[in-house]
Amino acid sequence: MDPSSFAGVPETTQADPDPSKPLYFWQLYSVMGEERIKALTQQFYTYVFNDENDWFRKIFASMTTMEMAIWSASTFFLDVMGGGRHYPGGVRRQYPL
Repeated sequence: MDPSSFAGVPETTQADPDPSKPLYFWQLYSVMGEERIKALTQQFYTYVFNDENDWFRKIFASMTTMEMAIWSASTFFLDVMGGGRHYPGGVRRQYPL
């Protein structure tokens, strides 16, 4: 496959059941599902907002709450990983779905 084009790249959001075939980010939802994506996002931001380094934690806390960060990131990941339209910022897409 030519890396400068999308020739040969599947458009389907379903991952190929053959583990030797490539897995694309827009197919991750078909492998992980909504609950795992949400749980992973929640776990990540729980670590971030409870980090022992005050300077690091304050970077995130100065911009948003943990709940909002989890919701925003989860909806974004669900959207881009093939789970359908969840992310409100996705309404500005320049491509048809």
